[in-house]
Amino acid sequence: MPPGDLIYRVAGDMRPPDFLSSGRDVAESFVRALDVVLGRRLQDYARILDFGSGCGRVLRWLIPKAASSHWHACDIDAPAIDWISKNIPSVDAVQSEPLPRLPFNDRTFDLVLGYSVFTHFPENYQDAWLQELQRVTRPDGTVLLTVHGPNAYKDAATRSAFTVEHADQFQTQGYAYWANDFWKDHFPAYYQTAYHHHDYVRKRWSQWLDIKDILEVGAPPRHDIVVATRERRPKIGSSRSRV
Repeated sequence: MPPGDLIYRVAGDMRPPDFLSSGRDVAESFVRALDVVLGRRLQDYARILDFGSGCGRVLRWLIPKAASSHWHACDIDAPAIDWISKNIPSVDAVQSEPLPRLPFNDRTFDLVLGYSVFTHFPENYQDAWLQELQRVTRPDGTVLLTVHGPNAYKDAATRSAFTVEHADQFQTQGYAYWANDFWKDHFPAYYQTAYHHHDYVRKRWSQWLDIKDILEVGAPPRHDIVVATRERRPKIGSSRSRV
């Protein structure tokens, strides 16, 4: 079991039972999304990347479901990556930087998973990382990423700290970035909370990925799962980055 500070940074509290159960539930959600949308199994993918793995909360549950696959993990949290390297040695774990590039060759992975990562990016970081994930995913490979969708937005809109400006941004642009949540005391300044309308995801993210479906509240607690594939030929303008 990881130490309490590593657990807190991915789960929001230090209780091991909650850490374990939440990781198990998210892992099951990813497996279900692959089956429902693409009719595929986790073990169908030979090389898999857990993007933003933390200390392996979800990864520890996924590996037994595809034990013969080659597993990789990356995160900006150096102590978390060090813990995975020492305690889950079957995983190739590397520390990543706040912005690309990842230390992987083009078209390395058959599947990229990202839980609770794009839920925290400002728009320019989001665009840069979508472009990078397109680069490291093989043609016809699969990308599963979670976002805070309309349900999570409605919940956040009831909080007094969620301003009229945030609500207007979400309604008019389909994206809102809240830079004053409780994560500000634990993560870099850019890593706060983002909300995505499904129409926004389908339009903007399609510059880099082919969006197959978005499963509303597909992963706990209120995360939507974006199920996408990497097309064989990049779309025109897909190399654009706003960073």
